[in-house]
Amino acid sequence: MIENLTQADEEYGRRVKEGLEKMNTNNEKEEAVHDAQELGHVSDPY
Repeated sequence: MIENLTQADEEYGRRVKEGLEKMNTNNEKEEAVHDAQELGHVSDPY
């Protein structure tokens, strides 16, 4: 996945990789997923 992002935009791919490396524990990952689910919402169809 990171390789695809890096190919599309080198800086963005680097930032995503660095962000994922900073997530040391599974707890942080689970918290990030939970936060994304809580903040996300269903959008109206076009």
